[in-house]
Amino acid sequence: MKTPEPGESDDFAVALRAAIAARQVSLVWLRDRLTDRGNPVSLTTLSYWRSGHRHPEGAGSHAAIREIEELLGLPEDALASLIGPTRRVGPLAAPVPPFEARPVSEAAEETTAALRAPTGVFRELTTQVVADVDESGVLRRRWIRMVLQVTSGTVGEYPWVEIVEGYDGPPVFSDAAGARLTRTYDHPSGTAYGVVLQLERPVTAPDTAVLEWVTDYPYDDVPTPECMHGRSRPGGDLLMWVRFHPDRLPTWWGEFTDADVAPVPRRTVGPGSTAHVFRRSFGPGVFGLRWGFEGRRE
Repeated sequence: MKTPEPGESDDFAVALRAAIAARQVSLVWLRDRLTDRGNPVSLTTLSYWRSGHRHPEGAGSHAAIREIEELLGLPEDALASLIGPTRRVGPLAAPVPPFEARPVSEAAEETTAALRAPTGVFRELTTQVVADVDESGVLRRRWIRMVLQVTSGTVGEYPWVEIVEGYDGPPVFSDAAGARLTRTYDHPSGTAYGVVLQLERPVTAPDTAVLEWVTDYPYDDVPTPECMHGRSRPGGDLLMWVRFHPDRLPTWWGEFTDADVAPVPRRTVGPGSTAHVFRRSFGPGVFGLRWGFEGRRE
């Protein structure tokens, strides 16, 4: 059985070779035209792209692909849509305990260690947090969906630590997708609770995994009505969307980080019953939303 050569099963490389052959031009011709247009690409790089040994990386290379599509008479995105996700992992920054500004930081670190799952080999590319607040103003349920990139080796587990300061009993994890919940650890202090999510298949760097799970909070009250997300390293997109019960809307809400020293800037909820914030990148640290009601002690 013939072993495929580099690029034979690579959609981007196959399409680029076919377009060059159809236009009956050389790589030298492409290089010269790109230089004339202000998007120079070396002959070696063009050869790597055509063979499938490398894919375009970075804004400059992607701009060059747009020019190549025009030069070869291709529809827009004919090549760009085939590039796929970046294969560059890049160095990971040294981890910073995300809850170091809180008294539960030590419990969170001890819980992470007790879970005995790989740490320091994941990068959060994007995370979506959707939280439901009940009619008493308490966070009742939260969905998390994230895309993780493995940065080193092959891993099959992902650890997650939940901060439960001031709560009675651990949260309840359920409805996992892309993974299944396995080991748990309840810190003796009662301020941190950890779970291990076993990925549906092992992932090797620099590939990605998508995870989703639900957390229910069976509590009657909390010290501070808030929803937060912590990262130990810089990460990508972070969306936090809080949905309030229509029978009791808060009078204010605001975003915060644990690095903030000033009071949380207050915003009104407006005519709807939701609030959201979006960060193009965030970390390390804690980011979240708080809310309150006039006449209630926060």
